[in-house]
Amino acid sequence: MSKVLGSFKSLYLTTLVLLISVITANSYVFALGAGSSNVSSAIGERAPAPSSLAQPESMTKTNFSPIDYYNWSGYAATTTKSFNKVIGSYIQPSINCSTAADDNSIASFWVGFDGFSNYSVEQAGTEAECGQTPSTPPTYVAWWEMYPTNNMQITKVTIKPGDHITDSVIYNTNGTYTLKVADTTDKQSASVIQSCGSGIVCQRESAEWIIERPTLNSSYSLLGNWGTVKFTASEAATDNYPSASPEQGISKLTYFPINMINYSGNALANVSPLSSTGASFSDNWVAEQ
Repeated sequence: MSKVLGSFKSLYLTTLVLLISVITANSYVFALGAGSSNVSSAIGERAPAPSSLAQPESMTKTNFSPIDYYNWSGYAATTTKSFNKVIGSYIQPSINCSTAADDNSIASFWVGFDGFSNYSVEQAGTEAECGQTPSTPPTYVAWWEMYPTNNMQITKVTIKPGDHITDSVIYNTNGTYTLKVADTTDKQSASVIQSCGSGIVCQRESAEWIIERPTLNSSYSLLGNWGTVKFTASEAATDNYPSASPEQGISKLTYFPINMINYSGNALANVSPLSSTGASFSDNWVAEQ
């Protein structure tokens, strides 16, 4: 009897060790190909503003005063109606993974609805992630997410630095969302139609063009060093707009530039003013944490 119990105990301990090893080995690694990632994008976490700026104000090119977030950098726009389309393009930047300090750092690039002033986000984009050592090649993926319904859903689109990427999210008349990432350099794309989860209200109150340090194992990741990225053709449309061409550049909307800082108030990423077209801007990496 003791031999049988001993065998069961040994088998249990062996299985437990293997399970812990698998979890540990994969805790910082993307699931390559299609599937769900352990990385999650999230709503923007705004840093407390000085009392004189207790509420964000709409910005214009002549009154450029970014607001600070802990996990977002880029632009957000709001509307008195509801957004039904958001689109933006960029050249996929490479991520610098040359030192041990860069290990497991991540940068997400996306467009989407909501999250600026409410608790859902409907989004699509790309992501760059450093490995666990400087010798590990960085990973580039295309993804979509209906937060908080799911984590990032990795697509089969192959992304590499230098590719021209166009992300878009469209609200359909039947209440669904079309989330798309197109790599026009390699003529690849991934498009899905999704709905908000049960009991979740997706309000389409804001549109965003964002670089993010996502959530990894319940904490913000290190912010991967992308250098500088330029968003172009950054436009959005609202319900019942009376024009035949409803997409409008950011400058035509009520918009908010966003810088990313850490909890000590130090800069992590800085956004530029809008270009003369009103639909382009650059975002510059500053620090990883």
